[in-house]
Amino acid sequence: MNSKRSLKTADGSLTFFNKEAGETYHSVTGALEEAFGKFIAPTGVERLASRAFVVFDICFGLGYNTTAALHTFLEQATETGFMELYAFEIDKWIIGQAAKINVPEFIEESYSAIRGLAGHGSVYSDNFSLNLIVGDVRKTLPGLRLRADLVFLDPFSPKHAPDLWQQKFITEIRNHLLPGGVLTTFSCARSVRDALRANGFEVSDGPRIGRRGPSTVAKVFK
Repeated sequence: MNSKRSLKTADGSLTFFNKEAGETYHSVTGALEEAFGKFIAPTGVERLASRAFVVFDICFGLGYNTTAALHTFLEQATETGFMELYAFEIDKWIIGQAAKINVPEFIEESYSAIRGLAGHGSVYSDNFSLNLIVGDVRKTLPGLRLRADLVFLDPFSPKHAPDLWQQKFITEIRNHLLPGGVLTTFSCARSVRDALRANGFEVSDGPRIGRRGPSTVAKVFK
């Protein structure tokens, strides 16, 4: 029996309720609104659009954060800009949904690349590359010999996916971030922010979208 059911969020984008986790994959006030507002706006993707940069999307899900990053980058990209993005996801079922769902029209062009990514594992263009790494990110990230400019950390909540919020994993992320790198996440839990600060991140409030508390923006400077 499928433990996941679809829901349309307030901005017209689709999400799913995961019965095992007891949570939806996105805010029901707007899954795309959350992706653009919490994960992209605070990172300053547009400031990177004139050079090569690397993005890690941890817990890809339906690919909305990757979509929002690609859409924003393509709007600002110059001839010298190149976005190299690595998406991490353990759930093959949700990847399968990303390969076939419909999205609001304004994002359709970028989401077509996400369907290709979900279906084939990689998508390449003259100014971007998208790569999907399937498996437990705690095992796959350490083997990736790359450092990122931006990280989107978007698992289920600390209550339901604690290992992806604990200091050990935050340390692994920190080791894969370049100086000046930015991590964005929806959680403002004290334990999460403490783990970030313990790893040398400067932590600040991000936008409040779809939740009572703010999201979190974390930066490293050395």
